[in-house]
Amino acid sequence: MTMERRPRQSREDLRALMLAAGRSILLEEGLGTGADALNFKRAFDRIGSEKGIRLSNASVIGRVWANLDDYQTDVLVELASDTSRSNVSEVADLVAAILAELDPSTAEARSEALSEVCRVVGEALGDALRNSVSWSVWINVWTMATSSDLPDRYQRVLSALMRSYDAINEEGEVAFGSLMTIFGYRIREPLTVAQFLNAVGALSEGCSLRDRVDTQMLGIVRPTGPDGEDQEWTIFGIGLHALVLEFFELDPDF
Repeated sequence: MTMERRPRQSREDLRALMLAAGRSILLEEGLGTGADALNFKRAFDRIGSEKGIRLSNASVIGRVWANLDDYQTDVLVELASDTSRSNVSEVADLVAAILAELDPSTAEARSEALSEVCRVVGEALGDALRNSVSWSVWINVWTMATSSDLPDRYQRVLSALMRSYDAINEEGEVAFGSLMTIFGYRIREPLTVAQFLNAVGALSEGCSLRDRVDTQMLGIVRPTGPDGEDQEWTIFGIGLHALVLEFFELDPDF
């Protein structure tokens, strides 16, 4: 691609270009032991090949970032802020299909349908995380944020992680709260839906890590289908169902 002479990029435009390039590089290649593999030249080369814009150290050092560490930290903050791992959209159609068949007339029927939701959602979320490139990078960012020896990097990335957790929980609180109302369940006071989502998130993250090295997380056969038919469950699905029953109860006013 021919490099074009263009008007000088604004500070905001440069920052956006460099962050996007850094994020793409780390998503494609992973973090390894950290962000050290990401440097200005690699970002400049990426922007040059994709956008036809020639940049140099003079374009960003002292103007956008004080130094390379400052840039690397901002890229990590960008990755830590990602909320796409909520995966609510990944399971919406599966849940809708179960709701379409839901018989709300008895507590037993609603309980069975809720069990099926936990089974299929557990499998779908496990598949999504297993095949997600961004998930692997995000876990590495999380690890770095909790073990970094750079105080500024630690605080900034950790703050971004907590903001992304809050955003994901806010989305999930609305979605799951509405879903449980449809099934005729309510939260067991003094517990909260937010606490439930924290527990589910921790279970999901732990199961996803274990799933990458342990083949026994899948294909657990249980007689939970209609008339006691065998169905395949995942460890995450079983744990999700257990958490639902612990945090929620049938609403007598349903």
